[in-house]
Amino acid sequence: MSGSRLPRKGPRPLRGLFVVWRLLARAALVISCAAAWASAARAQIFQISGGTSSQYHATGGTLNVRGMGYDGWIGAGDIEHFRFGALARMEYRGGIVSAGDQAVPFGLPTDIFQAPHSFFGRGFGYERQIGDVHLNAIAGSTATVYGSPFFTGAQSVHGAGILFLDNEVSPTVHVLTRAVFSEQQTVISGLDWRPRADFSAALAGGGGAGEPYGAVSTCFERPWITARAAWTAAADAFRRVVVPQPSESEMERENIDLKVRPARGLTLQAGRYHFLQPETPRFPAYHGEVHQFLVSAGALGTMSTFGIYDSRSTAAGNRGISAGLERSIGRPIRVSGNYFHAVDQSGQVFKTVVGVLRESVSPHLDLTQVLTHSDGNSTVSFGGNYISSRFSVGAEWQTVYVPFGQGNPFQQALMLNVRLLAFGNFTANVGSYLTPDGQVKYTLGGNQYLYRGMEGRSSESVPSFSDQMVQGIVTDEKGTPVRGAAIKVDGELVYTDSDGYFFMRKPKGRVCKIEVATSDFVTALPYTVVSAPETLEPQPEGRGTGAMIVVRPYVPSPPQPQPTNQTDSR
Repeated sequence: MSGSRLPRKGPRPLRGLFVVWRLLARAALVISCAAAWASAARAQIFQISGGTSSQYHATGGTLNVRGMGYDGWIGAGDIEHFRFGALARMEYRGGIVSAGDQAVPFGLPTDIFQAPHSFFGRGFGYERQIGDVHLNAIAGSTATVYGSPFFTGAQSVHGAGILFLDNEVSPTVHVLTRAVFSEQQTVISGLDWRPRADFSAALAGGGGAGEPYGAVSTCFERPWITARAAWTAAADAFRRVVVPQPSESEMERENIDLKVRPARGLTLQAGRYHFLQPETPRFPAYHGEVHQFLVSAGALGTMSTFGIYDSRSTAAGNRGISAGLERSIGRPIRVSGNYFHAVDQSGQVFKTVVGVLRESVSPHLDLTQVLTHSDGNSTVSFGGNYISSRFSVGAEWQTVYVPFGQGNPFQQALMLNVRLLAFGNFTANVGSYLTPDGQVKYTLGGNQYLYRGMEGRSSESVPSFSDQMVQGIVTDEKGTPVRGAAIKVDGELVYTDSDGYFFMRKPKGRVCKIEVATSDFVTALPYTVVSAPETLEPQPEGRGTGAMIVVRPYVPSPPQPQPTNQTDSR
């Protein structure tokens, strides 16, 4: 969980950003000149990105380069101190060899209630598919990562050998082993069984940091019901990988989530979740649990919602309810009202009423007015969204449930996003983010793409003048376009432009297989796929929107101070 941070001295963000950007631009020029001997047919993509963020207390940038059969990145910036990271990869005899800093996904088949775990390794790696077995090995060290959305730096921690094995035993059975050999060993094996499309079961067991670990899970999904359940046994000192910075939280004990859709427009959801922040040599373990019951119903053009929440943790807790109504008045106007009531552990009561009026002025412009009444005070806030091909800005007030924050758990914050396509492929972005403890942080960044030996957006020339094309858009979960995303269309690689758009010409009437090649993204940090179609059929140029692909970035959390007594919050 995030916490407060003491002020520190350092370079002014914009000045530091300018210095880093200038260094990266010079690095791009040097690399471009060094690669001038290569044939122009060997496509190359350069991406220069940089920014500054109060969320990560970071200023820095990254240079990415990708060519046929190789890729790499160099990142530098300031997070408390100057940080540096780099990675180079290339194809070699049926596998991929690498050197530098790389994120290593450490997911287990029982992780159905949490985002995929990852850690950073620094050293030499080799990855290859051998029959039904996928091998990923790294020799070097584990690393403490200092990351932000626009650059990643790392520092070696403990010498380590990393060996990950995945084996597709059959179409329904997948087994895996995750082993990290270091000062404290980790060996965990797992099994995933999917006999039907609507049912799966998994188990995992082993040990990490000298502590045992075990978990089982199951998931059942039909159009009218989704049920997930898991049980995890993990000691307070268990950690998947031991590094100085706080590790990602684990689920513990029983976790249950049930969502029922008994009728059209009606959804009932109940959940019970237990969290564990593993202990470190400096801080004790942190336990938390959340219980919730949610109802949403839609009828006669009106959507109603109701929720009950109960959260408890080592340092904080509260109980609360929420209720809301939302209705459209014609096409251009939408009205909503919400009531929030909460009681914290000390018995203090918080009540908030929020009314929202949204107006669709034009296809490019939406306006929002928000009236809030809380603790006897009323405020009026204004926001909206404007979208065009070169510029977009959005300002929206959101009320978010913060289970482990101090005070009123229903926090209202301004979510700000600005995107500017200034010239060529240069894009600037400004955004805000609400931390788990209710603080609002801001991030400013920019990207510039340079292409060498490429025609259009595809990384390979297509010897066809067909007017039929496979196309689509790649975004993150907030709808922000993802630039440099790699998509395979029948095995041919194509990259998204600064608008997240990709296309490839294909013959009419041919159904093409679509694959999101996350390992080929032109980004320093890895992505995971949230949703994507498996196939697409070419359409006439200028018709249809094509595929809508959603991905989620993995951004490692910066080191954060930990709570030292019962009055602190995580």
